[in-house]
Amino acid sequence: MKTKAHFSIKNLVFLFFTFLSIVTYSQNRSINFSDSISKDIYEKAKQTNKLIFVDAYATWCGPCKWLAKTVFTNDTVADFFNSNFINLSIDAEKEVNLEFAKKHEIRAYPTLLFLDADENIIHISVGAMPAKNLIELALKALNPYENFASLSNQFNSGKIDSSFINTYLTALKKLYRNYDDVANSYFKTIPTEELKLQPNKNMIYKFVSNTKSREYQFFENNLDLFSEFGSAKEIDAKIIRDYMSPVFPILYAENVDKTKYESFKNEILNLSTKYKDKIIAKLDMMYFDRIGDWEKYSELVIKTTNIDDSDAGYLNSIAWQFFEKEKDKKKLQLALGWAKKSVESEKSPANLDTYANLQFKLGNKTEAIKLEEEAISLGKEVGYPITDLETTLEGFKK
Repeated sequence: MKTKAHFSIKNLVFLFFTFLSIVTYSQNRSINFSDSISKDIYEKAKQTNKLIFVDAYATWCGPCKWLAKTVFTNDTVADFFNSNFINLSIDAEKEVNLEFAKKHEIRAYPTLLFLDADENIIHISVGAMPAKNLIELALKALNPYENFASLSNQFNSGKIDSSFINTYLTALKKLYRNYDDVANSYFKTIPTEELKLQPNKNMIYKFVSNTKSREYQFFENNLDLFSEFGSAKEIDAKIIRDYMSPVFPILYAENVDKTKYESFKNEILNLSTKYKDKIIAKLDMMYFDRIGDWEKYSELVIKTTNIDDSDAGYLNSIAWQFFEKEKDKKKLQLALGWAKKSVESEKSPANLDTYANLQFKLGNKTEAIKLEEEAISLGKEVGYPITDLETTLEGFKK
């Protein structure tokens, strides 16, 4: 895909210093968005030789709302985007926009796209950002030597050196794009004896997840060469996750297909990997959770949870599940221990709330109130929503 420059480099330099030097937070104007995709928008882009800026959001997305309220209403941002782009803001989960979202692989929100008049992606970013960063993003989109399209063009033209491929793969991964074809194209050019070279090790660890590939087998058979990329615990978690990832579409389908699940499980059972038992245990946990078999799921959670080897987020998650579904006091005491360890490892309003609720359910009202008050206080400090926490506290006190 060839793209043409929409600005000269001289103009870009001028815009960069002009706009970044005067970014203010006055809120009198806003970006003039269209709210529906139409042929007229692409025709207008062609006639004006402008890119189309697309704010693809979801109604439930908090960062999307913040961006719309705080950044798109910034005077400098508004003036810059209204002058230089055709602007479009769409709910990407609305039925009429699903085809657009699928075509452009929109998987996270907000996704900010810059398209040309032929609907080719010129630049793209995922996530909210302050006004200054949004203008920097727009300037990069206008720069034919820095935008995402330039990376694609270079790859399609045959550029395959390790530094460039690493840059391109990093961009694709950050944008939630499929990067397997790019990685495969690169590694086809690399002989096995060169896989141990530093740039190749780096890309194998970050971008190769196909456990049947030559590169992955090299990784798993030479873990000592990859110790610089993470602790033994982190590397183990990556390997287990990579082996499990092909089953996710089966387990998270609307209706779980038991036959397909058992077939995948048998494939794992026939592997020689030393991680087989851990993979099977996690697979069964996910399966029983998805089909709603609480007894078998909770039994596996208790059997496999190592309180000293689990991160705070996981411990909080399973503790909350036991709070919601378990009645047996002995099992609730175990969950209380998980919640306590989660708070000790990485205190947050969420895990303090879990710990408080478990204390209350076990009859420890005074301790529950104390913990919920701490959750609210911390929530105010870090900007965490506290309405539900305050309602919970009121319930404890009554």
